[in-house]
Amino acid sequence: MAYDQIYAADSESKLIEVMVRDSTTGAGKTGLAYGSVAFAYVREGAAAAGNVTATCVNMTQGTWTTKGWIEVDATNQKGVYQFGVPNAALAVGAKAVTINFQASGMIDKSVRILLDPPVDAVKIGGTAQSAGRDLGTVLPAVSPTVAGGLAISQEVNGGVWIQVSLLGINGTEIDTDAAGLMAAAFSKLFNVAAPVLTAASVNQSGDAYAVVNHATYGNSALHTDVADVHTDVGTALTNIADLHTDVGTAIANIADLHTDVADVHTDVADVHTDVGTALTNVADLHTDVGTAITQTVAATIGASVMDLANGVETGVTLRQAMRLIGAAVAGKLSGAGTTAETMKGLGGTTTRIVATVDSSGNRTVVTETP
Repeated sequence: MAYDQIYAADSESKLIEVMVRDSTTGAGKTGLAYGSVAFAYVREGAAAAGNVTATCVNMTQGTWTTKGWIEVDATNQKGVYQFGVPNAALAVGAKAVTINFQASGMIDKSVRILLDPPVDAVKIGGTAQSAGRDLGTVLPAVSPTVAGGLAISQEVNGGVWIQVSLLGINGTEIDTDAAGLMAAAFSKLFNVAAPVLTAASVNQSGDAYAVVNHATYGNSALHTDVADVHTDVGTALTNIADLHTDVGTAIANIADLHTDVADVHTDVADVHTDVGTALTNVADLHTDVGTAITQTVAATIGASVMDLANGVETGVTLRQAMRLIGAAVAGKLSGAGTTAETMKGLGGTTTRIVATVDSSGNRTVVTETP
């Protein structure tokens, strides 16, 4: 089971915060007075007789009172209450204690507190401690000058310090020859009042020196390569900037081309309209020309036929004959039944025929005005 609090066993005057929720809405429950809240606690492993029940009492927030109950902040900490845990609930003898809270309108709330056993600062593993032997008999109290020795002491101000001997590891003495370089290093650092570290304490020689100064792989070549990379990166950045400019120019050109194409499209549409208008005009002209030609030809042909000399008889054209025929057949007639008859042309005004007629109606004399 998880724990909500951890206290050392036998702690006293402990305040805990308890979150209470409304049994209907589940939201933080506010306004629970101390007299309306009942609680019970049971220490881990206790029999039924060990279950302690009581009603909360009033207390001042932040000041412990056994069984005390107070609301923290009904506005900013809705549902949060302080509870004064009875000292008896935290006494030594149990590993944990469970406290249960109940009230009308709230969801039952349980708080689980883990009880840590107190630390005995006098004894460790049952052994009383003395000056210079703070860890009991677990570690030997030896002199720091003994090979492999470990000494632990307590200073006057309560601090603890550990002394470690570097005279030997696993029983083997460490010296300053090739096999004892670690001891030499410690000696250099800690065996003088003011140790000085020199980075160039061991000069490079042999293969290591040759590699560092190699014309192709050494420091100088590496410096040259880094400079070349720096130059190449600069060139690449310049090329990228130029490419960015070129791309921008290309995009602008494409935009201009798009505008030009749109203009061409508009011009083509205008030409198409003009051609259509021109074709319509040509058609109209063709019609007008046809009409004119028809009328001219007809007039010319009509004139040629109608006014052809001797077209009907000698000295008589077709037009003259048609005028006389029209007057004789359909023209106005006057003097009928007399010896002088007059016949008008089809227009009714021009006299085309004047005829002298005998008693039998025969025309003896005819005067024609074609």
